[in-house]
Amino acid sequence: MHIVTGKPVEVAFATSARDKSVAAVDSESADFFADPLVMIARSILIPWIAVAVATLACTGPLQAGESLDRVLAAKTLALAVDEEYPPFSSRDYDGAMAGFDIDIAQEIAARLGVTLKIVTPGWNAIMAGHWQGQWDIAMGAIEPTAEHGAVLEFAAIYADAPAVILVHNGTSIAGIADLKGGRIGVEAGSVYEAYLRGENATPGSALHDAVIIAYEVEPFGIDDLARKEDSAIDAMVVSLLTAHDAIGIGKPVAIAGPPLFHRPFVIAADKGDPEFAARIAEAVEAMRADGTLTRLSVQDLGVDTAPPAP
Repeated sequence: MHIVTGKPVEVAFATSARDKSVAAVDSESADFFADPLVMIARSILIPWIAVAVATLACTGPLQAGESLDRVLAAKTLALAVDEEYPPFSSRDYDGAMAGFDIDIAQEIAARLGVTLKIVTPGWNAIMAGHWQGQWDIAMGAIEPTAEHGAVLEFAAIYADAPAVILVHNGTSIAGIADLKGGRIGVEAGSVYEAYLRGENATPGSALHDAVIIAYEVEPFGIDDLARKEDSAIDAMVVSLLTAHDAIGIGKPVAIAGPPLFHRPFVIAADKGDPEFAARIAEAVEAMRADGTLTRLSVQDLGVDTAPPAP
């Protein structure tokens, strides 16, 4: 493996190291990549399928309807988030929580007819499950992995930040087919590196004849790619959010071709109340259908991350 270091650039949407799973593969890349964990992602792309799966698998201390009853009785939806995870959730200059996840949860609460309460118990506590009613839902670019699904319900997909190919402006590279034998940069240890090497997919899914160059962090790779002639890479695989942020701050780069695979973000709930998960899914689907997810993602993230229609 090549590990490259260098001067970092300011890229606010760096890939989170908290989650390292791949959800689904774009069919247009099928000749070069296999479909990793596709059943996990697509099983929850349709909210009512997610609820059905949760109903069959749920175990835990909650009784059916307990979370929903608590929320409606208290007229409060408690959201757990990371308080230092911009642009999804962070404190503004006045100390109030703000960000994409906050805006999404505010809208969900309004559609349930309740007010939103925000708590910040710490990421490890959130992802451990068994919340015992301390909060009702959690958000924070949570991906629907098997590990997360063992302790959390996946109520609904509210965003999709797919993997894309980032190239220098003016390059002849138009998509993944043009990278056979090329040099592709990724963040070391990231889901993108694992995917290119075929570690999170079926055998033979790695890109044929490509040289994979791993950087300590994504900004190093983007900075290198921006140099063009002196760059060690021909392209970089990053999330859609990272790509748009790099373009937005003036880096001479562009997205080439369709997404390589999807990375859905889910709203998590505690195990044991599929009725509550179904109500969250219903609200989120209505937000997708009426354009609210698109509007809020463009407003807060600068790009449309609304998931595809079921």
